[in-house]
Amino acid sequence: MTVKVIPAMLVSLLLLAACSATKVVSDQDGRVVVKGPRAAWGPGHNTLTADAQKEADAYCASRGRSKAVFMEGEVRLFDGDYNKFQCSVPSEDIYKRPEVQAAFGNIGTCVRKNVVVYDDFTSDVKSVSEAIGTICGPEINAFVDRFLAEKNQTPDYDLAFRTSFVDNQYKKILPFVLAWRKLVREGRPKEAVPTERELPNSLLGV
Repeated sequence: MTVKVIPAMLVSLLLLAACSATKVVSDQDGRVVVKGPRAAWGPGHNTLTADAQKEADAYCASRGRSKAVFMEGEVRLFDGDYNKFQCSVPSEDIYKRPEVQAAFGNIGTCVRKNVVVYDDFTSDVKSVSEAIGTICGPEINAFVDRFLAEKNQTPDYDLAFRTSFVDNQYKKILPFVLAWRKLVREGRPKEAVPTERELPNSLLGV
């Protein structure tokens, strides 16, 4: 019986090919791990490559998610390069979910109730909007919490979204107050809380 000896160089090439293959090796709660391609040999190099990103993006898209967000890489010296990604949920899909719509609706209810209390029709609109935004802070924060829980993103994204949304809350409420004043000028009694039909949640923006 003849035993074929595989040349050492061929073995090295086979190992290199195995380490360079790019594929998703795990997916848990939207967190995707992609193995390969190996960006370099030795520890300490940057593992993220265009091929790894492309593989993760395609995988997330195939499951109805949006672009994959890179989280961290890991070098396994005798195995290969691993990259961890987070599959993000498209924002337009999140806004359609009942829990998110309910949380957003609570902001509208709070603003409609308090515009009657805090708009004296002599203060500037910005000041009135800021006052209402402060009073409705719990409802605003609850919406942001719900949205981010559904978005399933990275901590950096969560912080940026929360900061932007909360810091600019008065800008979202300002058109609401302007619409309210227009209704009153047109003869609408200003003592009664406006209805959602009169001042829809869409005026608040997102």
